[in-house]
Amino acid sequence: MLRIFLALQLLAAVTVIAGASELHLLAGNWRVTEIKGRATNATVPTTFNFMENGRAAGSAGCNRYRAQMTLKDDELSFGIVASTEMMCAPAQMAQETAFLAQLPAIRGWRIENGKLLLLDAQNNVVLRAER
Repeated sequence: MLRIFLALQLLAAVTVIAGASELHLLAGNWRVTEIKGRATNATVPTTFNFMENGRAAGSAGCNRYRAQMTLKDDELSFGIVASTEMMCAPAQMAQETAFLAQLPAIRGWRIENGKLLLLDAQNNVVLRAER
């Protein structure tokens, strides 16, 4: 039983290390500026914080969220998203709904001119963010 536990810990460590160089580029806070080509409302905070533990978290616009992420080279995807469930003004809720709807579609990323572009499976930009 101890061997299985240690093997699982080693596997988890290898998964995080495999994306270490990519994570260095993504790590920290990003503010979402576009969702599917539409500018976000700057007064509605929609953010990403990519963390070294293989998780992403931030503000979806109204509520806080977190998700496990898989990062390898230029591939990025998110697991199940958990969030708080407060109600906010309609504009905040609309932006939050649009943002959260894009997370399952993300399959890749790139940084272009200092902006983070999150891409779907066809390499279309679904979210754009900046520091």
